[in-house]
Amino acid sequence: MTWYCANLLFVIKAIDEEQEIFPVEEEVYLVEAPDDETAWRKAERIGREEVEFNGTDELNSKLATREFIGLRKLRSIYNPVWMKEQDQDPPVDGSELTRSYFEVRGLSDLEELKQGRPVMVLYKDGAT
Repeated sequence: MTWYCANLLFVIKAIDEEQEIFPVEEEVYLVEAPDDETAWRKAERIGREEVEFNGTDELNSKLATREFIGLRKLRSIYNPVWMKEQDQDPPVDGSELTRSYFEVRGLSDLEELKQGRPVMVLYKDGAT
């Protein structure tokens, strides 16, 4: 069996109120499955079950819904090179669980990002 990280997206929507900005949460779940297709189905089930269990939220101190948008990314883990099975053994200290690729406009934006400040990015996940 292979270990995967599944990036699930959830959106917060106001109830009975107009909304211009939609907060999105991306959560990463660890999934074990024999193949990509099974892992994908398993991850989507996790997302649906998550909102069934925890489908309410707050937006601007008012009741809102939390909805599952879908699976954004599914990636097998990558264990350290010294391990025999790099994606089939469970993750260990030093395992790469997931990665993202994006671009910033300059080194000053890169420094802002490093400091945890908001910056505009061009998200190009899946690019190498």
